[in-house]
Amino acid sequence: ATRFHIRAARETDLPLVATFPQTPAELFYVHPSARFPLTAEQLLPNFLNRSGNSVVEVAGRVAAFANYISVTAQGDAIIGNVVVDPAQRGTGVGRALLEYLMQRAVDEHDCCRALIPCFNENTQGLLFYLRLGFEPLRYETRTDPQGQVVVLFYLQRALDSAGKRPHVR
Repeated sequence: ATRFHIRAARETDLPLVATFPQTPAELFYVHPSARFPLTAEQLLPNFLNRSGNSVVEVAGRVAAFANYISVTAQGDAIIGNVVVDPAQRGTGVGRALLEYLMQRAVDEHDCCRALIPCFNENTQGLLFYLRLGFEPLRYETRTDPQGQVVVLFYLQRALDSAGKRPHVR
């Protein structure tokens, strides 16, 4: 039996998911256009306009949320709104959810690459994605809510038919 149950997110999950970002900075990393504190109403447009909205449950309680910003015709699954319940960080729920979304990208959309945007100031997020095998691809500059210029990195990970990184020969 698996520790985590992954399922399609429901609109009724959004009020709880909205409590996960604990600071304005965390919220900026998850949903740059939202204002702290996050609300279900602020999450709803992304929920309705993005695909693959998924949650991980631990003991029947939502512990993580993410979706596809887009799935491109070139075979890229761009994953976003990645957020984990503060009480569940470091337990593997984020990894489980991303592995699930990457496998779905292969199985349902024939994707060959996963992309994740991550801000330069989100050190924990960058380290997490690097541990999962993501590598920097490109970057762009953005402006944070305080008017400071920040760097948004796009990290990539190649996918094969098993959803895992292909072996380098």
